[in-house]
Parts: sequence; structure tokens; C-alpha cells
Amino acid sequence: MKYSIRFLCLCLLIALTACDSMPQYPEGTGTEAFLLESIPSVSARRSGEVLYFPSDSLVNYLNNVGIFFQRLGCEELSTSEYMIDSILVEADLYRFSSSTNAFGAYIAMRAGSYTDSTIVQLGYEGFTDPTGLVFVKGCYMANFLCFSDSKAHTDAMYRLAEYFSKVFPGQTAAPAGFAAMPQAYAVPGIQMYYPTGFMGFEFAPPVYYAQYAKDVDTLDAFLIIDSAGPTLLKMSKAVEEANAMAPLPEGIPFDDGKGFIFNHPQYGPLLCGMKGDKVVLFFGYAENKNAFIAEWLELLK
Repeated sequence: MKYSIRFLCLCLLIALTACDSMPQYPEGTGTEAFLLESIPSVSARRSGEVLYFPSDSLVNYLNNVGIFFQRLGCEELSTSEYMIDSILVEADLYRFSSSTNAFGAYIAMRAGSYTDSTIVQLGYEGFTDPTGLVFVKGCYMANFLCFSDSKAHTDAMYRLAEYFSKVFPGQTAAPAGFAAMPQAYAVPGIQMYYPTGFMGFEFAPPVYYAQYAKDVDTLDAFLIIDSAGPTLLKMSKAVEEANAMAPLPEGIPFDDGKGFIFNHPQYGPLLCGMKGDKVVLFFGYAENKNAFIAEWLELLK
């Protein structure tokens, strides 16, 4: 009798596991493939056709935002609507050329909406507003919209988002540039990513930005991790040719004194220099920030 009960329990466990199983997708799967006609695990059924927009037609759906996403390497967008318990939820799925570009788009959308209460643990990270939810995972970003802020509607939206969070392939880790920046004193949610052409320097590789605060001092820190040495050399030549260079102040621990002040006509004094294999820029430089800058540089990974 004991063995019969054990066998029955095993069969039940296998059946439950089969019911809860999720589709498996390789990295780089096109966004259309995720928008199944039916998603039984969340009782969702697609209510219309899938609309597909490759990179060169993003403006047809996103207007000017489409141009920004193109700069960030968005390769495609697929969108459709689902009915969940008679509740309509829209799902927009984006695929980018890299996880870093996807994260860059995500934090741009998150800007101005970041509080502890709005962040949700979906994918790498997500955030909500009264009728929307956005998350990023690997090279994918997903944007969901419901049409009421009632609990029933937002719960249905969250269930659908949670499903896509599970089936999207890809990493759930910060891009290398943000991972290298210190966590101490970081202002939550104040980040930005510049994929190309930072400050008009066409030679500039991607740039990572975060803001820091300690007591009454703040730092606006920008980081370059790719081709850092050649980039600083090109930047110093351009700044020198523009007669906008001032010498590195004493007490700033850049490697071998490799740094200078860039007196920018729009942004004021910028402190630029090398630390390890990275270029660091601090906007709004003032001498009273030297101690904070030195501590920040020592914390840089």
C-alpha cells in the first residue's frame, strides 16, 4: 500500500511539473516567437495579430523614441494584446543587439520613475507605474500596459510580465561598465548609458554614467571601459586644439598623472583621467570635491 501511495504521489508530481513547464528559447530568439496564441500558465489568450517592426521602421510605432532606440541597437519590436480573465493587457517586446544596449534603453525609460516602491524583481530588474510595467533581461526589454489601475488589472499585467521574465533567455547581471562603478554613495536610479558620440566626440566608445552623493557633496561620474587609453589620447588632443585644457590638480590619484581639466564651453570644468584600464570624467569639477573624487577612484573596480 505504501508503494502504491508513493507511486501515485510521484505521478502527481510529474503531472504538476509538466503543467508548470515553460517553453525554452535560445538567446537571440526573435520577439515574434514569444507571443504565443495561448499561454495556459497565466490563462492568457492573444486577442489580435502580432505587429512586427524591424529596426528601420521603429519610428512608425514609437515616433521619436524609435530613433533613440535605433541608436541603442534595437533590432526589432513585436507587439500584441492578451486577454487574461477578461482583462486586456498589451505586451511590447524589444530585442537589442546586446544586453548592455537593452539595459541602456531600460534605464532611460526608468528615469524619473525610480523609487523603492516601484522596482520589481523581474528579469534583471523592472519598474512599475500605475498602469504599466517594464523590465529588462539579457538583450530583451518588455513593456506592458493595462488600461485601469485597479488591482485586478495590474495583477493580470504582472502575471503576464512574470511569464515573459521566465521565458526570456539571457543574463540577469549589470553591464560591465555599471558593475565596475562603485556602489558606495551611488544615488539610486540615477544612471545613463551613451552608446556612441559622447559629447560630440565621434571616436568615443560607450560611456556609463552614475551620480554619487556624500554629505553635501555630489559627483557626476562618467566611465569608459573600451579602448580607454586611445580614447583619452584622442580626447586630450581635441581639448588641447580647442585651447580648453588646464593641468591636472594635485592630489587626484589618476595613474601616472594621466589627466587634465577640460574647460567645456557648455558644461564647465570637467576632470578627465586614467585609472587602471578605464577613463573617468567628472562633470562640474571643483577643488572642494578632491577628497570625494580620490575616494571614488580608490573604490573603482
